[in-house]
Amino acid sequence: MGEDLLKNIFDKLTIMEADIQSVRCIVTESHTQVMDELDAVRSELKSDIAEVNAKIDALGHETQEDVKPMLQHIDKKLDKQAMAILEDFKSVTEVTGDHEIRIRTLARRPFELRGDEISQLKEHLDERLDALQTDLSYVVSKVAQHDRNIVQLRKQAK
Repeated sequence: MGEDLLKNIFDKLTIMEADIQSVRCIVTESHTQVMDELDAVRSELKSDIAEVNAKIDALGHETQEDVKPMLQHIDKKLDKQAMAILEDFKSVTEVTGDHEIRIRTLARRPFELRGDEISQLKEHLDERLDALQTDLSYVVSKVAQHDRNIVQLRKQAK
């Protein structure tokens, strides 16, 4: 009975570790995609800003002084949103690391765990995985929001 329980716990821990690795891969891929998209958006924005600046020069100095602060404001706003995404990614990475440490600790001392420790650990891991899922949903929503902002900026630039 005791060996079956320990084997069951070890099997669940192995599954949880695999799930965490899967989440880590997804987060890493999402981070890479977000960073690539941010770089592309920055490049496009810089290009668009250069185009807008050229048009402004053609319209005259007075018009340029009116539009330039607006473009700077948009650029600052995008930078703030990019920083928020990076902070969210850091917190997701911290949560993943925390889970990995706890799983490795459990793997080193499976015979020392008592029933109440296992239930507390399971409850904690469930809470942290829920928080991780919430954080990932937030990051995905932020990416969608950035996409909408980019589309609006492109429309405004035209």
